[in-house]
Amino acid sequence: MRDFTTDRLSVRDWTPILADPPARAALGRSLAALLTPPVMRHLPDRVQRDAADPALDRWMTDRAEAGCVFTVTTRAEDTLIGLLFVSRPDPGAAPDRPERALGYLLAEAAWGKGFASKLVRAACAVLGESGTLCLFAAVETDNRASSRVLEKAGFLHDPAASEPGLDTYRLVRAAP
Repeated sequence: MRDFTTDRLSVRDWTPILADPPARAALGRSLAALLTPPVMRHLPDRVQRDAADPALDRWMTDRAEAGCVFTVTTRAEDTLIGLLFVSRPDPGAAPDRPERALGYLLAEAAWGKGFASKLVRAACAVLGESGTLCLFAAVETDNRASSRVLEKAGFLHDPAASEPGLDTYRLVRAAP
């Protein structure tokens, strides 16, 4: 997936930041302020912060190893407000339908301002540029705001893939 912008957001691959020690340290400080308990509350256990890693170095490495991660900043202030996560296609998936997981988190100060909807719709558009789009996202059942973001982007609830407390959504679009 490539970097992209919307009218309000800049979304950039964080790989160059992680490779530059001063930039990585600065990102860790920004993330420490962003990843508050309310922000982390709805995320899966594997994504939770480790209190023994205050610089978030291991957390950043683990996220990078799990897939592609993008910083989300406001264009007006160039302020970090979140992260976008896109898994790599499963090597065993059908080549014409490589399903990827999509996830995001936003700072509390960014909630309720339409950033999540803009982010998810734009990410889906960029991911769909290369052919058939097959995405899934999982959301805690009580996180209606995130469920609504996915629904507005065209994701459909998949009851068969959902489990108690966790709703799965899928988006499949044929290549243009």
